[in-house]
Amino acid sequence: MAGRARQADADVTLNLAEAMAAFGLGDRAGAVALGRRSWRVRDGAEDWVLKLSELAQIAGLRNEARCLDALADVECRFTETDRWAALLRPYIEGEALAAQLNAMESLSARLARLHSQGFAFCDLTPANVVCSGGICHLIDWEFCTLIGTKVEDMPLRPYSSGFTHPDLIWGRGLIRPEFDLFSLERIVETGLTA
Repeated sequence: MAGRARQADADVTLNLAEAMAAFGLGDRAGAVALGRRSWRVRDGAEDWVLKLSELAQIAGLRNEARCLDALADVECRFTETDRWAALLRPYIEGEALAAQLNAMESLSARLARLHSQGFAFCDLTPANVVCSGGICHLIDWEFCTLIGTKVEDMPLRPYSSGFTHPDLIWGRGLIRPEFDLFSLERIVETGLTA
């Protein structure tokens, strides 16, 4: 399985230059890796995050683009081919959740707004939160799902050890805000915020 994951990452990386060209970003020489499938890239004077996905993961990236546009009010661009998909969104200069004092109020407010719009984030972990100017921003929206959806109907389910609600892991029940609140409690319990 690890060999397959490394191969998938290699396949995605091979498409980086093609994806950058699709967005008019020039060549990949200026791209700075942020993760296995995401890069910080520059377009004029602005920094962006470019995320790539291979065929098996395109639905998640497509969902992330839809959620960013509709729920997070974040400008993003999405393109896909028969081999890969790419998402371009603004880069947020900030600190990790663990480095931000008193971030819980902002994070709780962000989740409450999302829940009032009828969605659950479903993959709340410290790695998926960036704090900037006292405001918490959620990143990696591919698992964001309409509240009331059957968990077993999700095309992909998150698994972040210690943070993911057991019903998400095991594919039980319906999507509900409690999944995010469970993760929020785990973040507080681990002491990752002040």
